[in-house]
Amino acid sequence: MALFNKMARAFERSLTNIGRSRAREHLLRQSDHVLADAGFSRERLEIGNAAWPWTTSDEASDRLIARSVRQAATASATTDVLPFPAADETAADRSSDNVRQKAA
Repeated sequence: MALFNKMARAFERSLTNIGRSRAREHLLRQSDHVLADAGFSRERLEIGNAAWPWTTSDEASDRLIARSVRQAATASATTDVLPFPAADETAADRSSDNVRQKAA
């Protein structure tokens, strides 16, 4: 069961990475004015998925992004998969509640 859970998390991370990459590519095609109006930072978009979320900066989030970029660089040196934040636990809880309701 643990192997299946690891495979499921890896699959979820890969889908998240694909979605973020597609969104990033779309956003990079927009003008600076459109990005600024939407609250996105072109500089963070150009960094890549490691700079998620790509919103305009403040000091605290800049430090978080710098740490994420360092972690991504370390991870990419050892593996092909970039690290992502853990899945939303409430979504997992809702899913298990739905299964229980259907079983009843």
